[in-house]
Amino acid sequence: FPISDEDTREKNSDPYHKQLLLNYCFGHRDISILLCPYGVVTSLINHSKEKANAKIVWSKKSMQHPEWLETPVSEWVNGTHSGLAFDLIAKRDLDVDEEVFLDYGDEWKDAWAEHEANWSP
Repeated sequence: FPISDEDTREKNSDPYHKQLLLNYCFGHRDISILLCPYGVVTSLINHSKEKANAKIVWSKKSMQHPEWLETPVSEWVNGTHSGLAFDLIAKRDLDVDEEVFLDYGDEWKDAWAEHEANWSP
């Protein structure tokens, strides 16, 4: 059945969608920016400290502005395009159907536990 423009606007403004995107972003406690990867495989990477078989590294091939890594954030953060890139690297050879895991870190684990404890539908 057709969805009206009003229905689409209402769904797109739902905070649930914004929170879902934030689940895939990288941040650091000492800075106020988030790096949000995009692409098909982003949502296929899961957390496991024990089974971590991949890691994230700054890209040496795909970065449009590698100089940003050495430039104060205040000089480039308000840009209108992407410029930093990172690669997902296997820590060992993976089997064809093997799930990809990253260790998101203890701070993520603690924040997730707090979210679960305080969340209510």
